[in-house]
Amino acid sequence: MPKYKTEKLYYKRKSEGAQEQMSEMNSGLVFTNEQCTGCNRCISACPVMQANESVLMDGKNKILVNGDACIHCGNCMDACHHNAREYKDDTEQFFEDLKRG
Repeated sequence: MPKYKTEKLYYKRKSEGAQEQMSEMNSGLVFTNEQCTGCNRCISACPVMQANESVLMDGKNKILVNGDACIHCGNCMDACHHNAREYKDDTEQFFEDLKRG
């Protein structure tokens, strides 16, 4: 049984393409945008080995974020020279959830 849901995606990607993989992998608070050059600086800076996955998209290497494993420390954002990592602002959702209890 896979520890992270993205482990299942490895086999799915083989037949369905990396574009779908990118949207599923980048579903957490930290995600990779189109500016990624695949330089691997984010992987080197990350304290969690399973939090990044290198994929080939349109003939270019991209590093995607595994939202299940990412601890949202921000090391990848500090290390990236291409501004390829972004943080989803969930502040409004947080306050809506608080109101609902």
